[in-house]
Amino acid sequence: MTEDVLGLIFGIERSTFSKNRAVGLKVLGAALQRTGAMPKREFKNIEEFEEYMKDHPELLIDGTENRVQRRHNQKVQKDFFSGKKNVTQ
Repeated sequence: MTEDVLGLIFGIERSTFSKNRAVGLKVLGAALQRTGAMPKREFKNIEEFEEYMKDHPELLIDGTENRVQRRHNQKVQKDFFSGKKNVTQ
């Protein structure tokens, strides 16, 4: 949902929703860090990653909506874009 829609749902302006969401995320992040529940997002090297994963057997990767530079060559571009979001198709 967009911030406009979420603002409408909560009965506030989009900009107010955006500011409140930013504050809420900071509070959530601080609470997760304080309780030790904040997931680690960056590693200095592969050894640090492997050490971390010894205690964490599951790894979740969000691979949706990865940016890809749009190709100028039409044939090459077709390999990267499925056209599924094209509403005029």
